[in-house]
Amino acid sequence: MQAEELFSHDRELTCHSEQGAIYTTVWLPDAADLTGETSHGKAVSARGETAPTNGSGEAGSAHGETALTDVSAEAPTHVTAEASAHGTAEAPADTAAASNDALADVAAAALDGAKPSFHDTKPPLVIFCHELGLDHRSAAPWARQLVAHGWAVASFDFCGGSIKPNKSDGSSRNMSVMTEVADLEAVSSEAATWDFVDTNRIVLMGASQGGIVAALTAHAHPEQVAALVLLYPAFSVSDGMRRLCPDPSTVPDEFDLLGWMPVGKRYVTDMWHYEPFEHLDGYEGPTLIIHGVDDPIVDVSYSRRAADVYHDCELYELSGEGHGFTNKAFKKASQIITGFLISRAG
Repeated sequence: MQAEELFSHDRELTCHSEQGAIYTTVWLPDAADLTGETSHGKAVSARGETAPTNGSGEAGSAHGETALTDVSAEAPTHVTAEASAHGTAEAPADTAAASNDALADVAAAALDGAKPSFHDTKPPLVIFCHELGLDHRSAAPWARQLVAHGWAVASFDFCGGSIKPNKSDGSSRNMSVMTEVADLEAVSSEAATWDFVDTNRIVLMGASQGGIVAALTAHAHPEQVAALVLLYPAFSVSDGMRRLCPDPSTVPDEFDLLGWMPVGKRYVTDMWHYEPFEHLDGYEGPTLIIHGVDDPIVDVSYSRRAADVYHDCELYELSGEGHGFTNKAFKKASQIITGFLISRAG
């Protein structure tokens, strides 16, 4: 799915963390959106750029998959299955898979032309956290949908979190999940001072590694988060690091993660002893998780386990989807997300 070039950002800002300067771009709904008039919605892409693509004109995931074939999805459910480091946890037998039409009806009913209510004509804000190796443009397809429904969207480059281009400071060899948590904390703190958004309604949204970063940040600062949206979140990262390096003392100073992302020792050591599921339930607000059942990178069982930990969580499993969503699944996920935000955080 390509971001339309007329979908240009509204503001460019610089935030700062311990890792350095963080390039941040913000997209705002049209003034008409804030007065209840018809929205035409602008497409979003910083400086008129398109979202990163996989060569076919569709946005690509951090692992080279198509990021954005007709799929079915299960109805939202609180799944209690436990996940092992390698295995798959099956959903309860009585959890029925909804048809495509049924899912679309649920999402459409949640929307039904609705937009969030506004305080002093200021829109609520979604802060998007990109996947490993990608950059702020990863938010563009999601932002286009959210802006059309009256939400402001901020996206940024994690310091050292992108292969190229990365408009923030830092090297990927000094990056880890924990440095990215610090980056998100810095951006969130800056966003809380912005006078052009409703700072009482800030939503964290993250995909893959950006998902676990958003989740850990919400746990640490629950009072700052109105809602949490996680797309195929990488709750598997600690298990992955332990499988990759059974002895953390032997981690090389530098290596290529997954064969293509240059990282340093800190990427492993920051998470080797860390148990993500022990750092989620500090956030008790509304949480939405969307995950592909056939994800080969982060098994869906990790999201099922997370849904059981959270106090107020809806989990949608998209059948036939991997690490990232195809075009039709993206459209369904967009409806789910927008309906969720309007009903729970709008």
